[in-house]
Amino acid sequence: MLRKIVFVDFDGTLHDSDRKYAQKLEGLIPGFEGEKLWRAYLSFHREKIHRFHPEKHDDIPFQIEMLLRELEVEIHPEKISEIVRRFKEAQEECWEDPELFPDAIPFLRELRRRGYRIWLSTGEHGREKAEGVERAAGEKFFEKAFDRELGGMKGDPEFFRRALLLSGSFPQDAVSLGDSPYHDIAPASSLGIRTIWLNREGKAYPPDLPKPDFEVRNLLEALSFLPDLKL
Repeated sequence: MLRKIVFVDFDGTLHDSDRKYAQKLEGLIPGFEGEKLWRAYLSFHREKIHRFHPEKHDDIPFQIEMLLRELEVEIHPEKISEIVRRFKEAQEECWEDPELFPDAIPFLRELRRRGYRIWLSTGEHGREKAEGVERAAGEKFFEKAFDRELGGMKGDPEFFRRALLLSGSFPQDAVSLGDSPYHDIAPASSLGIRTIWLNREGKAYPPDLPKPDFEVRNLLEALSFLPDLKL
C-alpha cells in the first residue's frame, strides 16, 4: 500500500516570496514602496486577472500596464520594461537563492521522518524550486515537483486530479498544504483531498470557498494534523 502523500506549496508556504518581490520593486513608483506595490499587484492579479483575463495569467507586461492604469500611475514603456525585468529577477532568485521561512526545513525534515511522500505543488518551475530548497538544506526531501507543465493551472481541480493520478494516490490518502485558499485549498477540497490552510498573517478566509479541514499559523503547527506513519 502506498504511503500517504502531502502536496506542499512553495510560494508563501516554504518560501517568503512576498519579501523577495517587495525588495525588487522598491523605488520604482513614487508613493509606492516595494511592499505596497507588490501587495497591490497581488490583489489586482487575484481580482482582475484570475477572474477576467485568465488567458493573461503569465503575461507580465500586460498585467503591469493594467495595474498602473488601475493605480492611476503615468505609464511609460521604459517603466513597464523595468518593472517586468525586476519581476523576472525576483522570480529567478526565488529558486536560485531562496528565502525560506524558518520553519520550512524543520517541517520538511519531520514530514520525511514521519514517513510521508512529499511532492512540491506549485504553479511553475517546480523542479527549479525543489532543487533550490534542497540545495539550501543540503538534503533531499521531494519525491517529485508537480507544476503547470505536468498538471495545468494550479487553481483548477484538474491540477490535483492529475497529481493524484501521476502519484498513484487516492484522495483520502492525500493532503494539500498551502497558503492560498484559491490554489491550495478549494481545488483540492473539491476532490476530497484533506486540506491544511497555512494562515501566517491571520487573514479572513474567503466566505465563498470551501473551508479547509484545518487552519494553522505555521508549518510546525501543521504537524499536529499529520500523524507519524511509522508508529
